[in-house]
Amino acid sequence: MDFDFGFAYNLNHTELSQSDKLIGGGRMRSFFYSNPFSSFINSHDINPDNSRNFHQIFFGKDFFNNHLNITSSYQLVNKDRNVKEGVKEQNRIMDMTISYKINNDIILTSIGQLYEFNNNILNSKNYGAFSNSNDTKTKYLKFTYQKKPSKNMAINTSIAHSFSKIEGNDIGIFRGYNDVAARSFGLNITHNNVAGGVIGFNYVEPMTVYKGKLHYDIAIARNDKGDILRENGVLSLKPKGRERNFEIFYDKYLDNNLSINFEAIYQKNPNNNIYNKDNKLISIYLNKLF
Repeated sequence: MDFDFGFAYNLNHTELSQSDKLIGGGRMRSFFYSNPFSSFINSHDINPDNSRNFHQIFFGKDFFNNHLNITSSYQLVNKDRNVKEGVKEQNRIMDMTISYKINNDIILTSIGQLYEFNNNILNSKNYGAFSNSNDTKTKYLKFTYQKKPSKNMAINTSIAHSFSKIEGNDIGIFRGYNDVAARSFGLNITHNNVAGGVIGFNYVEPMTVYKGKLHYDIAIARNDKGDILRENGVLSLKPKGRERNFEIFYDKYLDNNLSINFEAIYQKNPNNNIYNKDNKLISIYLNKLF
């Protein structure tokens, strides 16, 4: 079958279909085939009543003996459940993914637009005086290239870029935003025949705002006449830190139903905060199918 069409609920069918095309592994494998803003769709609040649900409609078509695939998807709704306010739509994504296979190499390109509603700004939630006056629109482009230097080795590189249009609030504190842009980068090296298992390395810089200006206006005092004194200015949206993730992994099937997995992860400047302590994780676990 050279076409694919359907609906999905709380499952990104498009990303799952693209994941089968790229060799890789480890906890960060999805970075290379997923939409750069997928984490927004899958966000969940600590309160289970606020968990987000989404629906997806997708259509894909193969060309040139399955060497070229074009897939479009539209996440129709993505909602927070709030007891007092009912159900409100949070964001929406329109995406087109083009994959092309050249010999053993693969080029994967995603183009799309993210719409955020209900005072969401790049997955942050603003309220009251900090709210924005209109919806946020973000256009993005992601490019992933997989090179196979040998039969058992694969190298993936991925880079994404986005521009966001964010409205300010004429009566609030955040009056306007300018030139808000974000980017991400990743590198993966995998060898699938080391002691009968798969070994690899991942380096990931997640999607992060690297430039942008915020115009603010805030009341700071009253004078003896009762007039409100205000301060206004411009702040940079560029964070002081840059999150970087390093991962080494090894996966091996001991038999058809049993596998062992090893991961060692080092995370520098978590959440792009230079003051956060670096994170370290080492895990070994067994998976058994019954």
